[in-house]
Formats: sequence, C-alpha cells, structure tokens
Amino acid sequence: MDNCAMRFEMVDYDGIEIDELKAEIERLREALHQIESWSRAYPLEVFPKPNLKKARELLKVGGIGLDAIAADCMRHVVEGVGGIARAALDANRAVSDPDSEIASNIK
Repeated sequence: MDNCAMRFEMVDYDGIEIDELKAEIERLREALHQIESWSRAYPLEVFPKPNLKKARELLKVGGIGLDAIAADCMRHVVEGVGGIARAALDANRAVSDPDSEIASNIK
C-alpha cells in the first residue's frame, strides 16, 4: 500500500443500512457539486487572464511580490475546498458513528 492510500481513513460499513449508504453518497455528491459550482465562479469571459509578467513588474515597483498574492489566492481556494470536503466527511463519519455529536444534528 502506498503512502497516499495509507492516509485514507477506513470506514466500517458493517451494519449500516442501504438507505444510510444512499444518504452518504448523496451528501458526498452534494459536496462535489459545490466544488464543481465554485470552479465556474470566475469565468474567463468576465475575468480574463491577466498579463502576469506585467503584473509582476508593477507589483515589484510597489514592493509586493506576485508569488505572495498567488499563494494567498490559492490558500483561499484550497481552504474553501477543504472546508466543503471536511463537512462532507464529518457528516459521513457521523453516520458510521451514531453516538457522535454530529450524528445527532444530522438525523
């Protein structure tokens, strides 16, 4: 098993009903739909690609690095996608652990 596969949490589906599995799949699909929808939030027709070379030069004059801005933008995106994924995974963990605090909020 490679390192990536080892990081995935194994979920015990023993004793979970088909309807619960269907609900879990639906929650995961909804999370994927949210991420896919967000991927279309900034269309090129509205936000054309900037001239990054020129932007870097202009920012440099002002003492700002394009790398810092790019990293901040990516951090925002990755944190948003991570939040969607965490919410979906937490809800699914709750289904497999009916005694969890999250489970009481879902049902």
